[in-house]
This record gives sequence, C-alpha cells and structure tokens, in this order.
Amino acid sequence: MKELADLARQGNLAYQQVFEEFGSCLAEMLDPYIVGFGAQLLVLGGQIAKSFDVFGPAHEQGLLPHHLSIYTSEHVIENTFKGIDQFFS
Repeated sequence: MKELADLARQGNLAYQQVFEEFGSCLAEMLDPYIVGFGAQLLVLGGQIAKSFDVFGPAHEQGLLPHHLSIYTSEHVIENTFKGIDQFFS
C-alpha cells in the first residue's frame, strides 16, 4: 500500500482517485456503526494510518454529518491495551 500511496502523493491522478474512492467507501461502510455506537471519535491505526493523507480528505468529507473527530495512530496495539486497562480499572 505504501507504494500506491506514494504514487498518489507524486501526483498520479489514477492513484489519487483510487484513494479518494477508498476514503469515501470507508466512510460509507462505517456510517451505520458510527450511528449505532454514537461515536464521537474514530481512531485509525496501523498501516492504513500511514496513508491517511491521501484518503483522509474524502473520508472526512463522508463523515462530516457526524461531527466526528478522526485520530490516526501508529501505536494501535499499545493504545488498545491502555483502553482495555482503563475500561476494567
């Protein structure tokens, strides 16, 4: 995915369109879960977070009606365990 994101960053229109479509589709797919959960924050992590700059604008646009904060993290496992610890403490 890094290579594809790099091509989009370098101005390749076809790859930019792919990432825009991905961002839009991801927002559409998450929509019912955001509504059902009443989420106010979305955390994207791992490898996908590293390409947020190329799909993020379309993704954020798709989530605008939810007034949702989006946070990217490369330390998802660590943050997951911190959240579990806080939940059960």
